[in-house]
Amino acid sequence: MFPIKINRHVCGGAILTKRWVITAGHCLKNGLPNDFRIMTGGEQDLKKMEHVKFYNPEAFIMHCSYDVTAKTQDHDLGLIRIKEDIVFNAFTKPISMHPDPVPIGTELLIVGYGLTKLILPKAPTKMRMLYTNIINRDECSKKMGKKITAGVICVYKAVQKGICYGDSGSPFTLNGKLVGLASWGRPCARGFPDMVASIAYHYKGIKKVMERYSKKNINDECIS
Repeated sequence: MFPIKINRHVCGGAILTKRWVITAGHCLKNGLPNDFRIMTGGEQDLKKMEHVKFYNPEAFIMHCSYDVTAKTQDHDLGLIRIKEDIVFNAFTKPISMHPDPVPIGTELLIVGYGLTKLILPKAPTKMRMLYTNIINRDECSKKMGKKITAGVICVYKAVQKGICYGDSGSPFTLNGKLVGLASWGRPCARGFPDMVASIAYHYKGIKKVMERYSKKNINDECIS
């Protein structure tokens, strides 16, 4: 996602269909669709623009119960409706959602363009990949000092191995399917778990919005 005013990457996301992208809810909380552009076709290096295409959002649809002021940021995901069909090719493809919960200990893959250190002179332009593991929610709650709820997946790899600014909304995948979206943590990779918005927990609500969407009732839509 690129805010038009500053024209730089701020959040990641995942393409679900030709008209739908999903990202973290907090990436959308302070903006209007006309304030952003969606970039597809980015390669390992964002400086390579040969296959890049930009799309304009038509609508943002948040979760009905999302509260950005809440300490645990439950239901931190949002759908983006695109004004025109996304063109699929070798560099731009949709991803299927993983509809079922994934067991503790499972290794997930995250890719993103976020910072690699808390303080850098400028945002990275190269995509990074990290394999990380799902950990027990009770253990996670103890480490974070707050209750982590069922709609959140906790992951942890090691110190200096985790999400950072710019990774919000980036996809966590298993066998090529979308398991979750980077949500929040204690930046950046300082030995604490990272929180991931669970796709399985919100799967039915996401599908329902996508299936019944109409511009006529957009003001009444939210993921439930």
